[in-house]
Amino acid sequence: MKLISTLTLTATTTAYELKVNYYSDGGCNDYVTSFWPGDRDECYDYDYSNMNSALIADCKQYGLCRCTYYSEKGCKRLEKTAGTGICASNWGAGWKSLKFVGVFA
Repeated sequence: MKLISTLTLTATTTAYELKVNYYSDGGCNDYVTSFWPGDRDECYDYDYSNMNSALIADCKQYGLCRCTYYSEKGCKRLEKTAGTGICASNWGAGWKSLKFVGVFA
């Protein structure tokens, strides 16, 4: 029983270790806000007006992380996959959803 509690706590803690920053410009310079997506392979709708680029700012406990960004809610349409520290730009339209798709050790 104690082992299950420990595993649950670990899963809950690591779910928020990925931090994605959103920017108003197309080059990941003009910071607006941050978002902490949870589980891997889940689609997250995250749409603020004037958000034209995004990047994974922190990927604790992992070497590198990857997210796929989408131009429409529900993880549909135009997409771009980018790793930790790589700017994903969609100038003019912005990103409406994302999916945390992978971890590299």
